Amino acid sequence: MSRWRDIVISSPSLWSRMTVNFTYPRVCHAKPLIELYLFRSKSAPLSLHLVLFGMPRGGPEDTEHLYAMSVLGLLLSAVERWEHADLDTSDFFGFEA
Repeated sequence: MSRWRDIVISSPSLWSRMTVNFTYPRVCHAKPLIELYLFRSKSAPLSLHLVLFGMPRGGPEDTEHLYAMSVLGLLLSAVERWEHADLDTSDFFGFEA
């Protein structure tokens, strides 16, 4: 490994800022990356930008809903570390507020 790679991997503050997009199919690929960020950020305070665009298409059994709930559960497991959380719902209901 390069020296810079080692420095980046071992710097929790570089892993403490996340943007999480809850749209399908992006949310399906988010969990492993969030797990990595939570691990590498160690106990650093977290700054989150959560993006919701559009209502889930199906009910609670819908794949999109299940992935989103799984990702949200993972983020909530570290809620005591949240220093800042920004929730972007600008298009959640299909119109600008």
